[in-house]
Amino acid sequence: MEKDESIIELIAEINKEISENKYLLKDFWDGDLCAIGFSDLNEEILIYVSTFQREKGHYYVEIEKSNKEFPDKYHVLDKKDKIDFKELKSILQNYL
Repeated sequence: MEKDESIIELIAEINKEISENKYLLKDFWDGDLCAIGFSDLNEEILIYVSTFQREKGHYYVEIEKSNKEFPDKYHVLDKKDKIDFKELKSILQNYL
């Protein structure tokens, strides 16, 4: 997976806090090196995270729920901008 250093560092930090067997890493954004997704094991919730044009350690996040009829389509439940790692970790722990 080719990603920006900010995403590589984020994944490493998340893995220190949350066991890798608690989530699935999703990369639906091949062309976006500053984005990654974390999904629950049932693939019902997707947490989209972007570091694009953000200060180091700050993130844009979308919390999305899958559509049962169209599994590849997601409904945005919430959006958060300029959140720090502590808040991102809390979101991941609550949804995954």
